[in-house]
Amino acid sequence: MHSPITDDEWSRFQLYARRVHSLKATPDERVEFSVWPFIAVRCQGQPLLPHLHRLEINIDPVDLLCPLLFLSPTITHITFITSDLVKMVTERYHTDPISTSTDKAATILFRTFLQIALPKIPHVSTMSITMGTYEDGIASSAFLSLAHLRNLRELDISTPIDLPCFQALSHMQSRLKSLFLWRVVLDEITVNPSGFGDAFRTVEDFRIHQDLAECCRIIQIASFPSLNNLTISDVSPISAPLDFHQRFSKLCSLLPSETFQSIIVSIGSGISGNPPHRCNILFRQLLESLMQFSALKEFDLHMNHPQDIIHIDD
Repeated sequence: MHSPITDDEWSRFQLYARRVHSLKATPDERVEFSVWPFIAVRCQGQPLLPHLHRLEINIDPVDLLCPLLFLSPTITHITFITSDLVKMVTERYHTDPISTSTDKAATILFRTFLQIALPKIPHVSTMSITMGTYEDGIASSAFLSLAHLRNLRELDISTPIDLPCFQALSHMQSRLKSLFLWRVVLDEITVNPSGFGDAFRTVEDFRIHQDLAECCRIIQIASFPSLNNLTISDVSPISAPLDFHQRFSKLCSLLPSETFQSIIVSIGSGISGNPPHRCNILFRQLLESLMQFSALKEFDLHMNHPQDIIHIDD
């Protein structure tokens, strides 16, 4: 586009724009960058789609104006896709992909975007942030502005966050019902549970990709007294059934016994090579740990080598 939008063109567009309630804009459906400044002039600070409720949109370092124009106070469900932000910063600005400066630039970019974007969607209740394969370099400070959201009920962050970020999210003004995290990067520093806020106390559904032992620590320090459903994708190998049972028993002891309803555990390696009787003991001990839950409706244990437990006598 090389000329301003006429009044007639804009009026005709607005007739259709008011009808749009849901939009999914993928990287493959990119509009030429030169178009957005003309549209921004016409919007005059107002949302491009004034009645939008659901939005899934890509964040590109070059096209940051595009997603900002789509943001509207009417949005309740939003998905931000970064599509390898660190990689794109590297390609756009010819930086070293493994350098600290590249990670810092990507972090500042994403943090600044969220700081501008979130005030435009005050009523959002469901948010998903889908990161690309290079995003381990994004510092957790990029997510801290999420703590200011008031109406968020479901949060999904598909990239590792560190403990300070996890702790900051616990102080968010929203009262979450569902929390989905890729992983919380723990360190050896002792964490005081009193430093956590109340945002997780209302969480009923928690899903996380984490080592089982680390998951125990997370639940212990953050406190999830309202938890009904827990899904753990444990990618670490199990060296012995007894180790897994001890971790599982510890986990169960941290969950609310009267209201808890469902637990799903997927482990990254089956208990291969162990004698059948040892697996037999494991299964019976797992059931013993579950007996405390009076409202339990579902227990699923997924293993890469299910043949190790098929012949267990229950």
